[in-house]
Amino acid sequence: MMAPPEDRPTLRPTLYAIRDLPYEMGPYRLTRKLPEGMAEVYEGVDLETPRPVAVKFLRHDMLMTDEARQRFLQEIELAANLDHSGVVPVLRSGTHEGVPYYAMPFIKGKRLDQYLEEDCPTLHDKLYVFLDLCRVVSALHKRDWAHRDLKPGNILVDPYGTIRLLDFGLAKDTRALTQPDSRYAFLGTLGYMAPEQAGGDAEKAGPEADVYAIGVLMYRALTGEMPHADDPNPDVMLQRLREECPRPIRSWGKDIPPIIEALINDCLKIDPAQRPQKAVLVENRLQLFLVRKPLPSSTPFFVMAALLAAAVGSYFIGSKDESAPEQTPGNPAVTDTAENQREEGSDLATTNASPEDTAANPIADKKASTPEPILPLVEAGDYPVPQSLWPVVTKLKAELRDDFSRRRQGAILLHLPDSAAEAMSITVTDSATTQTYRLAPGQSIGAYVEAGHPAIVNDGTQRIRVKVEQRQVNYLPLY
Repeated sequence: MMAPPEDRPTLRPTLYAIRDLPYEMGPYRLTRKLPEGMAEVYEGVDLETPRPVAVKFLRHDMLMTDEARQRFLQEIELAANLDHSGVVPVLRSGTHEGVPYYAMPFIKGKRLDQYLEEDCPTLHDKLYVFLDLCRVVSALHKRDWAHRDLKPGNILVDPYGTIRLLDFGLAKDTRALTQPDSRYAFLGTLGYMAPEQAGGDAEKAGPEADVYAIGVLMYRALTGEMPHADDPNPDVMLQRLREECPRPIRSWGKDIPPIIEALINDCLKIDPAQRPQKAVLVENRLQLFLVRKPLPSSTPFFVMAALLAAAVGSYFIGSKDESAPEQTPGNPAVTDTAENQREEGSDLATTNASPEDTAANPIADKKASTPEPILPLVEAGDYPVPQSLWPVVTKLKAELRDDFSRRRQGAILLHLPDSAAEAMSITVTDSATTQTYRLAPGQSIGAYVEAGHPAIVNDGTQRIRVKVEQRQVNYLPLY
């Protein structure tokens, strides 16, 4: 739709009036022109407050394009209505000599790539930054918007370490089904745009495109390289984005945990349907990795060393004593490993599975008498259940409710995502039994445990402490 004559800019390049700086317009004094992209941005001062501001104008060579004007006004509306600490707010908007503009606080921060390089020396430091980035992008996705131009230059980290998202010029309301415009077929920034953006149908790019860009940012931050080799010919780059899988992360020889490698690979899938559909899913997987830290032990180191030595010694003595009484469900024997677990606060006594529990869990195995190695003990977090697993949770809750023998139990829903590299053996130990399971990628299993008491899930690399309330189900994804 054509704008009314009085609202359309004149043919003269109006912003050429801002040639001599400083330049005053209304309550603002513009002092410096910043590097431009899809708009002209000036650093300035709000004379009424006073405070530093950035004033953004639609670039003069785009003024005659209704599509460009509409996108700019849409950017103002989105930034003004998205109330989130990670989004730079709009202070004022209007027109100056027929040119739309809006003012926002001037953020004195570092670009994302600069901040990661200078202020984040460890892997965990970097991943916490990406966790914050996902939270900001998730707020956008919850409003059914997609940014579609996530790149280091549009992501600042302020002096307080807060992620600040800029430039919503390509943002889109994903509920609006518009026809693709050939003039804007390739929206985004080469290297960071998703394959669907590089395929000439950019208007259909949604939150999955943001997830792809987050994957690129993580890939570059952890390897120092881009997923695709650079080429000066844009057509070659577009073809690589559309057709080629990213270069394997492990080919760069970096020490990146398999969990994070699998997450980045999932974000960089060519088919958007195979990626995490929104940033919150990336956030959940990062949170899962970052919160699994060993619990601090109140037991002094020399006491723990003595306990470990005693456990090893008792094992060798016990292995030579063939007349040792056999453990029975009616007379559970507490091992030294269980004592160590008590020292760490697990409140568990490791015993053999009862016949009833073995019958209820056909694949449950009796625990071997050999003490397990002492692995890090971590706390499980609260993880949202994927919609695909809702029927499984409903079934588990129904059995907890209807089966009288389980009136004192809860359940742990163990799930090994499809992205896992291989099958995993899991043991679940509560105060009475130890159950052993083997999960294939994509498989889920419900383990019933005594409610109100900690249970330990051992995945071979760590022990995860889970406490389940009566007749409730705790979801625990494994990676």
